[in-house]
Amino acid sequence: MASSLQRQTRQSQPEQLQQSGVDEAEDELNTLLNEYHVVTEGDQELYNQHKDEGKVRLTLENMHKLKPGDVVELSYYKLLHFVVVEGVRTLPDTPADLIIIDAIHYGRPNLITPNRIIREKFSLRLNTEKCCLHVFPPASCYPSQTVLQRARSRLNEEEHNGISNNATMFALWCKVESTTHRPSCRVPIYLSNEHPTHTVNVGDHVDIECLVRKGDKIHAEITDVEQVLDDSYLVKIVTRKAAWIPYVHECEHVLTEPVSRVTSVPDQKEINLSDRTQFLDRVLYPVSEQSSLSFCSLLLSTEHQGDEWKRAALQGPEKKCEPRVLTGKQNPSLSKPGDIIHLNGVYRVVTDVRAVESGTRVRTVQYCPGPDSTDSGELMELKCRILKQEKRISLCVHNEVHQDCELYGGGREKPSYKATTVTDVKQIKKGCVVSLRNEYGFFKHAVVIETFSESDSSEETKTARLVENPNRTANAGDKDLADSPMPTALTVHASIETGSVQPRMSEEGAAVENDTGTKLVCNLMSFKLSLSVSTQLFQLKTHCMEIDIDEQSKQDVHLIDYNVETSRKYSPDKVVERALSRLGEREHDFLWNSDRDFAKWCSIEHGSNREQCRIDIECAKDLVNFGRGHIKFLKSPNLYTHDAIMRECSKFEDSDDIVKVRLYENNHQFKTVRKEDLVIGQQETVQRVNYDDLSLSKSIMPDSKVIDQLTNCTFLSADDDMHGWTGKEAKCGSKVTSHDFCHWLKCKRRNEGLSDIQKLFGTKLNGIKKAVTKLDKFGTLSSRPGESIFLEDAVAPSSLKQFDHIVLDRKVQGKVTRVHFILVEWDAESCTGVGVTYEAPAENVEMGFNEFNGFLRVTGPGQLKKVVHNTELDWEKIDAKFTDCRDARNYKLFFNNCEHFVNFLIYGRFTSLQLSDWALRATSACPSFAVSFFKGVGKFAKLVNRVIQFFADITPAVPDGKTFWSEGLGLLFIIGFSAVEAAILVFRKATTGMPEDEYLQRWKCLVSSLVSTVVGLFAAIFSGTTALLPLTGIAIASAGIGHLAPRVPAIVESRLKP
Repeated sequence: MASSLQRQTRQSQPEQLQQSGVDEAEDELNTLLNEYHVVTEGDQELYNQHKDEGKVRLTLENMHKLKPGDVVELSYYKLLHFVVVEGVRTLPDTPADLIIIDAIHYGRPNLITPNRIIREKFSLRLNTEKCCLHVFPPASCYPSQTVLQRARSRLNEEEHNGISNNATMFALWCKVESTTHRPSCRVPIYLSNEHPTHTVNVGDHVDIECLVRKGDKIHAEITDVEQVLDDSYLVKIVTRKAAWIPYVHECEHVLTEPVSRVTSVPDQKEINLSDRTQFLDRVLYPVSEQSSLSFCSLLLSTEHQGDEWKRAALQGPEKKCEPRVLTGKQNPSLSKPGDIIHLNGVYRVVTDVRAVESGTRVRTVQYCPGPDSTDSGELMELKCRILKQEKRISLCVHNEVHQDCELYGGGREKPSYKATTVTDVKQIKKGCVVSLRNEYGFFKHAVVIETFSESDSSEETKTARLVENPNRTANAGDKDLADSPMPTALTVHASIETGSVQPRMSEEGAAVENDTGTKLVCNLMSFKLSLSVSTQLFQLKTHCMEIDIDEQSKQDVHLIDYNVETSRKYSPDKVVERALSRLGEREHDFLWNSDRDFAKWCSIEHGSNREQCRIDIECAKDLVNFGRGHIKFLKSPNLYTHDAIMRECSKFEDSDDIVKVRLYENNHQFKTVRKEDLVIGQQETVQRVNYDDLSLSKSIMPDSKVIDQLTNCTFLSADDDMHGWTGKEAKCGSKVTSHDFCHWLKCKRRNEGLSDIQKLFGTKLNGIKKAVTKLDKFGTLSSRPGESIFLEDAVAPSSLKQFDHIVLDRKVQGKVTRVHFILVEWDAESCTGVGVTYEAPAENVEMGFNEFNGFLRVTGPGQLKKVVHNTELDWEKIDAKFTDCRDARNYKLFFNNCEHFVNFLIYGRFTSLQLSDWALRATSACPSFAVSFFKGVGKFAKLVNRVIQFFADITPAVPDGKTFWSEGLGLLFIIGFSAVEAAILVFRKATTGMPEDEYLQRWKCLVSSLVSTVVGLFAAIFSGTTALLPLTGIAIASAGIGHLAPRVPAIVESRLKP
């Protein structure tokens, strides 16, 4: 069933509205454009011209560039508004600058009607009205026909929200590819005759309101459509099995006891019961009034025949039937086809009666949950009627079917799992997830990184096996492994007395013993308490543990199996790889990043997984092992991070702390090693730095191969820009200057290569800086006996030679400054040549999308973090997007910063998680601040009042007791800040891949914090302790309760549920 369902689903959203007058040739072209992402030269040229601004104002000269599928910004009810262009035309005998735009957008014809997605015509005078065409990187956009299909598929939608689903978001949903767009959109099939009506096609997804249980809806995919009447369809659907879903079905019962029968039975001569039963077999009614008795009455109705009965049967009964009077008990053998019996709480129509040895076999048809109604989560096929003017069934338009539809194991809701008790240690294998109690009695989920077989049962064999793999020798962050350059997967420690190396076991101190069938030593990974980390209590670590399922040990161990499609489950090797990629993470949270969430993240491919996980980079080797991906440069103070895409990373020769990297980032243009054509006039001031080496009697000439290798490279330490905008090197990043570079290049020995590049970093760079500073100050420098360096002024250009170190006045970032060059080519007669230097560009270039090539030095932790994403990064798309955006200059701190750019390359969205994180922290901290602030205002007012009264008793006293106006204002601010926090949370959910469970848990935290703060405030007011509110036990208790209340259910669950 699943495989056929996948074959029938179309990759892109179907065009669900009837279109007429489309030429066959145009259809073929549209199909070709949809199948292959074709970027026209006009699209690319238009974007390249306006990528800095992101939009271009439409004028009479460029209006011909506007085409269907474009996104336009115009004025709508005096507000800026985004629309999707469906058509553009002009009218004869009208001004040349007048155009008519047929658009699809979130709007309303008037202020009375609700916001919905509609078609609307806009008449614009381009010379007087501002209308802008927005341009997007072509590699990140859908083809024009797909844009129109996506826009038309959501016509009639009425789910407008100013924060999470507004007109701008709709336009971007149609135009730009992104995995984090709104995942599912409910679209009415029919609103009224004034609105377009959607047709129902094979492959469409629908939500059926079947209110057997309040709030439940059936999500299904249509696999077949049959028009049975002029105004209705009978469609086959595929949905997930659930125990509460009712449908028409037949079943057999072998009865030995008397059965209840309804007194009134219609005459069966006028109906064909078998045909009616076959017609309604497996039909699901999308109504709440349907019941088993009303269905029986409908099936046996003699009021309608033929098509009239079919229409009535598809429509369903108009109202629920009242319970009938029963005749009492009667022998089942006396039943006949057409009788209505009451069995097991359900009214049923008898279709066949036969006598068997064990009793009477009665075959019945009924409307109730059937044999397929189980909570197994498997797929089942049903039938459902859909009217052409259907209002109780809505279309469900997914952003990406296989990712967002629950029928394919997608969606963002956390899947359930099954815990199976382990009865044999052979069930525990590499890559599986186990649940076992920790030392505190709580169930913890852990990923099995490695197991040890009976052949490896001895301590020495296991220890040697672990030590062979350097990536599995220690836990990240342990104090006793400070000398280890990399976090590793299993802690080992040396015994001083014996000189042997033994694996560290679990907290119970279990000794490693030979496997006996009930014992197994394995390497597990989960969140563990980390005493070496002061800021976070929990850290993702691995630990070696003996699992003993013997009855005497009473160790409760379970295997965890997630209820998702098999295709969604990772292979054991992939599970271990994903687990180790997060080794050392310190972002534990009981609500949305616990060990259960971690184990699920490692095991299955699902939208409910944590989207981004941040892990510290301990050293340069960590960065090389990471290879490529999303990294963060940490800042001090820890207010923000600088995000970048590390496209390549490789170890540099034998260096332990320097790597060669290539980055994509939104940043300033760094200094680079660059060659510059030099034309030196006779009147230009030239200085030369002479290097006299008496031992060699001539200056050392730089190696041209070294210069070629260094061209376009930057020398950067990870902590150079640690202080951000407050640091001296904030705008150029690297501490190396052109003088430092030229001095290092001239002092290199031939055939030395780049082995001494460490001199441009750290303490060795400080030594060079001291030398060049002394040379600039005194004009001479003696580095070693027999060697001297001195500065020569007023040098004639004609006297210069190749490989001379000279100083010229040149423009750098728009300002004239002294720049040092090494002449790699020189013609003394024409005074022209090529010089190499290390400087920023000549013109002042604004921040934008740049590619960084160069050498990066990482000296320890606290400088970088790597970001591990839930989904594999699509490097072809990332490269294509960067190629489109490269050199664009449109940096905006709150709308297009470095993290916006990285998330755009990865997900196709412009979002910054650290901005929303800081906003959430600020708004959650403001309520308590507001209480303290306004309490202080009240106390200050009282003090001023008393001073005034001391001199003249003319000012009334500030109200006291239970009427504190300051606390009242504080309460208003608490509610206001909580509303802002809620808005930020809703916006973040709409613009990121936040899992549904995390969203709900954050809502609980917000409400709990608000309630506890308000209750604490009122408790303090009524108890008369407001003067010391921040210090009272009431305030402390309310804050503690507000923090712990949402976490109590998760803690209790971990105590009781494996």
